Amino acid sequence: MSDINSNLSDNFDDNEYYYPDTVIPGTVRVILLISFIIPSLLCYLFVIGCTLVKKSLRSAPNNYIMLFMLFTSLLVVGTDIPWAIYFYHQYRVLIKSPMFCLVWWFIDAFGLYTSQVLTAWATFERHILIFHSHLYNRKRVMICCHYLAPIVLLLYMLIFYIYVIFLLPCETRWQLDGNLCYDPCYFSDYVFGFWETILHGMIATTFIIVFSSLLIIRVCRSRRRLQQSVHWGKYRRMFFQLISISALYLSINFPICIVYIFHYTSDLSWTYTSVEVLSFLNYFIPLLLPFVCLTSLGGIWISIKQILKRQKHRRVDIHS
Repeated sequence: MSDINSNLSDNFDDNEYYYPDTVIPGTVRVILLISFIIPSLLCYLFVIGCTLVKKSLRSAPNNYIMLFMLFTSLLVVGTDIPWAIYFYHQYRVLIKSPMFCLVWWFIDAFGLYTSQVLTAWATFERHILIFHSHLYNRKRVMICCHYLAPIVLLLYMLIFYIYVIFLLPCETRWQLDGNLCYDPCYFSDYVFGFWETILHGMIATTFIIVFSSLLIIRVCRSRRRLQQSVHWGKYRRMFFQLISISALYLSINFPICIVYIFHYTSDLSWTYTSVEVLSFLNYFIPLLLPFVCLTSLGGIWISIKQILKRQKHRRVDIHS
């Protein structure tokens, strides 16, 4: 949603809808988002449903935090992106109400940043799951590091965005006659705006880069030893699942971090265009996430193959 707000001018006629020319036209944005959103929603339902129903997937430790990421990202795909599609098509917000703007800001910021923070934690925890899994034999360590950690992060993000969007005592400007929502006032707050950009954005991205890179190095160095383990198949799925998800986040968030550094430290005109484009492309992280998760769930593919084999045998029996 931040790209919508940043592109809109303060000067417009109350009797007209105003939307300036951008690098990616509104029509192109609508076509791109609609092309992805329906397959993405179906894939979310399929992956989440299979993971919850199938015991082997539900009990797999690497799928626990993945479900948190899927649910938070599904919130964005199910609400934030359809509202953005309506805006790009009609050049106005769906509901001209301050409360709607607040809810939209909350879902947008909470959903996108929470998935990123959870991914950062997953890159660290995956080192424990692959190389120090014996630590989780201790009940206290298992509860604190595996079960409570993502819940604490989720609660922290929930409390943070409820406060800065709904409760922070600052003045938010509204322009409902112009059919748009301005940026929430915490963006201009030195403490909370800086905190979000640095901690939720840049530090989380740095964590993903560092721990994903270290994981690749450790797996390559220990590959022979790991392959000799009876659990190598499980470790391999853990490894490729995380690397795939990390690559998805870094493909957009790393360039955003670089551009923001130039944006805040200089007055280069190209940074404004880059922020607009990358902010829109940020929508494709939650849109593509379920497909990335689907490719890493070996149990689902085994089930699909079994179903296809059964159907093939049934057709053969019928024709025979």
